[in-house]
Amino acid sequence: MKRSILILAIVSLLSLLVGCSDASEDDTTNNDLIDAGAEVSGPAEVELSYNFNDGKQGWEADVTDYPAGAREGIGFVEQVRPLPAEVSETDKAYYFEGQNSVSDIFMFMRRQVGPDAGLEPETAYRVKYTLTFASNYPEDCAEEKGQLMFLKMGASTYKPANVESDDKSSFKFNMQKGDGEMGGEDASAAGDLTHNEECAIIYDRYTTLTREHTHSASVETDANGNLWLIVGVDADYQGEVSYYFNQVDVTLTPQVD
Repeated sequence: MKRSILILAIVSLLSLLVGCSDASEDDTTNNDLIDAGAEVSGPAEVELSYNFNDGKQGWEADVTDYPAGAREGIGFVEQVRPLPAEVSETDKAYYFEGQNSVSDIFMFMRRQVGPDAGLEPETAYRVKYTLTFASNYPEDCAEEKGQLMFLKMGASTYKPANVESDDKSSFKFNMQKGDGEMGGEDASAAGDLTHNEECAIIYDRYTTLTREHTHSASVETDANGNLWLIVGVDADYQGEVSYYFNQVDVTLTPQVD
């Protein structure tokens, strides 16, 4: 009798142990599912919009690609000013002007964005621009002005800047933007400045254009979640270069492996 009671006790104890083991496995499985769900969410897409009616909106501007001592002759102008009346009687835009008589100048603007905008540290993003600008360069004229002014848009982990060459003979852009109609790793080509108005009104009337462009390379934020946006014009035309940037919209899409 005692032997039967002992056997029953052992069987009961084993049943309890198996039940606890199953519960532990279930808990582990559920926790794994919760953790997996958290990983799937990942960084969010970030959308930014800059309209220059209220000033430069944190953007900075500069000019580069010219021989040493030539900057004064370029007469570089960058300022927020009212758009021409035929474009708008109320809105302002970021205006650029330079005299390209000594080199193929690159007039550009830059802006740093980071965690305050929703970017994550050390994360690769695809950068898409929607740029609205005002141009007075028709595309069908014998004098190809606008066709020799090439938009470049991109992004970089490091600050885009105008830097002096090692031999101090010139000033160059410190990023890879390519030359003329060819783009680079940091700023890719996004078309020229021409519009489709008749050539008879060349220089007399500005037209508003919208250009969408996705930068050719993804860009990784730094350890703090920052990167720099780049928008500019690479001018091969020898003469005065001028244009207005009305608005810049940017979509940054995380690239998840």
